[in-house]
Amino acid sequence: MKKRKSNRITDPLDIRYFLKQPHDKFVRTILQHRQLALQLIEYAIGPELFDLLDVDTLRLTNTSFIDEKLQINLADICYEGETKDKHPFRICLLFEHKSDPHDAFYEQLNRYISNIWLEDRKQKKPLRLSIPILIHHGSKPVERTTPKTLFPSAPLALLRYVPAFDYVILDVAAIPDETIENLRFWALRNVFLALKHSRDEKYLELNWKKFVIFASDFKDDKEQYYIIQATITYMISISETIQKKFENLDTVLSPEEKEQIPPFIFGKYFLQGREEGMEEGIEKGIEKMLRNYLLNNPTAQDEEVARMFDIDLLFVQRVRTSMRND
Repeated sequence: MKKRKSNRITDPLDIRYFLKQPHDKFVRTILQHRQLALQLIEYAIGPELFDLLDVDTLRLTNTSFIDEKLQINLADICYEGETKDKHPFRICLLFEHKSDPHDAFYEQLNRYISNIWLEDRKQKKPLRLSIPILIHHGSKPVERTTPKTLFPSAPLALLRYVPAFDYVILDVAAIPDETIENLRFWALRNVFLALKHSRDEKYLELNWKKFVIFASDFKDDKEQYYIIQATITYMISISETIQKKFENLDTVLSPEEKEQIPPFIFGKYFLQGREEGMEEGIEKGIEKMLRNYLLNNPTAQDEEVARMFDIDLLFVQRVRTSMRND
């Protein structure tokens, strides 16, 4: 297979990829980026637990434990690694396709954990400790479910017969803006703000510059740059306010502000892509995203890639064949 230099940085992400199920596609895109995933994991589980992990061993896998009954509501991205004392572990980042009553999450996570153990047994491997992190992106807050909240009228003595496990809920809408603004992870800050306020046009009218203006130090940081591209592309795909601002960037930004934004956003690429968002265009956007992923994950199995991107298996095979022939 001929190696090619990734066009991740030189070419903007294709906005047409985000025109269908934009929130899910955005979360899926950023969680496959290791640096951003590490930032999110540390925020979600806290520094004390995070310090137990050997983060140098943490790697993205192409494994999903979503079965046919769970895929209606959930999607997952999984990382595997070792603790500092060499115990294997898995972190599963789950996000919603649609909202359910909060007690349904407990039932779904129970099934999900069972799927993990079944797969470990099927592969004849020891059970790997797994940490589920549920990313909730909705207007209604989500409450944690426990055996007691699931069966509030049951005697305590009987609750020991209810499957008990712990999990993390990352409810983006419930995080105060002040907390997000003060995050030491700059890229994660913008991702959280984008997810939290993507449906709030009034907020975006007042604060849209937060998504395009950033310290000049980040211009040469390729890892951060990819997240910037993904976030801006996502925001343009869903917000009329952001679209209108981008139509008039030359007039709404000062010369000083223009010095602090990446040059790719001045092009008509984003808006043209959205206006041309027909099925053919969407397919091209998905193909470009898929190519970037396969370039960085050449050993990923076609079936798992198709499930991860929620696309047809034949499409994955066609793109991989095309890459081999390039």
